[in-house]
Amino acid sequence: VSSLAAVSVALATVGFVTLAAPALPAQAVASNQPEIIIKYVQASLTPVPFSIGLYSGTPNTNLTNCQLEWAKSGGTTDVVTADGNASVAWGKQNWSPNSYSLGAEVTLTIRAGSSGSTCDLNQISFGDSNSAKSMSRVISLGTSAMFPNFISLYSAFKDTKSSLVMEAPLPPSVVSLREAFLGSGTNTSTFNGSLAHWDTRNVTDMQYMFKQNQQFNQNLSGWDVSKVTTFYQMFNGATSFNNGPTSDGALSWNTASATNMALMFTGATAFNQNINSWEVGKVTTFDTMFKGATSLKKGT
Repeated sequence: VSSLAAVSVALATVGFVTLAAPALPAQAVASNQPEIIIKYVQASLTPVPFSIGLYSGTPNTNLTNCQLEWAKSGGTTDVVTADGNASVAWGKQNWSPNSYSLGAEVTLTIRAGSSGSTCDLNQISFGDSNSAKSMSRVISLGTSAMFPNFISLYSAFKDTKSSLVMEAPLPPSVVSLREAFLGSGTNTSTFNGSLAHWDTRNVTDMQYMFKQNQQFNQNLSGWDVSKVTTFYQMFNGATSFNNGPTSDGALSWNTASATNMALMFTGATAFNQNINSWEVGKVTTFDTMFKGATSLKKGT
């Protein structure tokens, strides 16, 4: 069994002192509602479309039996059924400009098209920059009874802002959190909400998850990452991250399945956690894992 301390020379960083891993705190897991429910608050004075991408996960195979309902508070409700459409863009042509007035609340509900049936979505992305900065609450991410094939939140909350509240638990079917809270270009994500209630025990992919998110700094000590194989660029450019504002609890993850930690903390200038207990026997690349992590001194 290899520890991160044993490869400290290869990492060309600081000298580590191996510490015993403390017990992880118990994780509270709430219940999702059957539907996926997202709330938006219109953040632009100019009427612009909200957009969403739903994917079946099978090449050249469109979604069937998935219904999207957009409801404006105190106003109209519009419904579209995604039968034969792998991607749905819901634009301003469906509402009058007044429906997009600044501060207007809109609730998106995604469900199966008929009672008692399932929606075959595999991945969901809430996507363009207007949708991201307008998202205010994620109330539910659905259940496996309605979304049995839902496995990916790839780019789902990219470029979301600090005002976003993540109330929903992570569905146990989700295995990919790739780019989930990525910041891209000028639309750098500022999401900094608690994710302590997410049950990540089945996740295998966390690459780019918080890349370029320059405000995220929440305690992730309770996460079970024992099945994650790639942490590639997970916190690259996440300049605020240090496992919570009070750094309470070591980031003592079980990383026994990891094979890629390249660029994991590159440019994470606030990071200063002791991770000597990490098991890295299967890791094949640590390329520039801590490059630019200028605060890292734990273990010296």
